[in-house]
Amino acid sequence: MAMPPNYGYGVSECAKEPNSNKKWTHKEDGTIVHIGSEMVITGNLDYVTLQRNKNAPSQSWKATESLTPMVANIKWLENLCLQLTEDSNYVGLDGCNSENKSQHWALYGDGTIRKHVNGNYCLTSEKYSGRFVTVSKCEDKPQQRWDLGAKDMS
Repeated sequence: MAMPPNYGYGVSECAKEPNSNKKWTHKEDGTIVHIGSEMVITGNLDYVTLQRNKNAPSQSWKATESLTPMVANIKWLENLCLQLTEDSNYVGLDGCNSENKSQHWALYGDGTIRKHVNGNYCLTSEKYSGRFVTVSKCEDKPQQRWDLGAKDMS
């Protein structure tokens, strides 16, 4: 693969970058614009760069998953729903109630299930069987990824 010309941009760890370098917007025309520089992500067959917006097809992008999370109750058997227990980060079950905010979960396209009222906290499992499922700070780790796809149980 050919390397792009040096435009002064590069890949770096988000935690080490100032917030102004991490602000992007996805516009209706499909462009992904860096808010500080107004440059847009531009692709070609060899690499991706930031360039001035020319309204070119190479600057139009489509998200393959919803950028907006779906908020829902997560129902189990006997009309029981996942619920954050009072005054703790443990998850339990209680009768489903669409008005109960402790049963409202945000399902993101990246596979995380987050507290609806605070999207920085994810449903988290431990690596070992028999451990409690909790809600902890989202850290982009496998224990916070879930697959809610329908499976054929026949």
